[in-house]
Amino acid sequence: MDLDDSKTMLVRPGEAAGPDQSQRLMLEGGAAVTQCATLTGWDVFEYMVRYCLKILSQAGDGICGFYIDDFDSCDEYTLRVIQRLISRSGYTTSDFIDSDDNQYKGFWAWRTK
Repeated sequence: MDLDDSKTMLVRPGEAAGPDQSQRLMLEGGAAVTQCATLTGWDVFEYMVRYCLKILSQAGDGICGFYIDDFDSCDEYTLRVIQRLISRSGYTTSDFIDSDDNQYKGFWAWRTK
């Protein structure tokens, strides 16, 4: 399944979503988000999204790292769906790839300027 349901932003230009908007982002995120949240469990998926948004909102202009190992029972697909959702929520994201084995380990995110 394509991770990019839509290239549309889920927040207005110049704004960034906070943890209180996690449910709205999930509902507006598209088919990949809905499928992933259903498979993972809506409460578990929302916890991961809310966690990322909370850390990002506390970081201000700082860069934050989110890794598969940060979450119980998280896999690459789930974290990539969350990464795409975060990137549509007023943040810039970049994959964190382990240089030794070329494996996706997570992503970095920071507020889009």
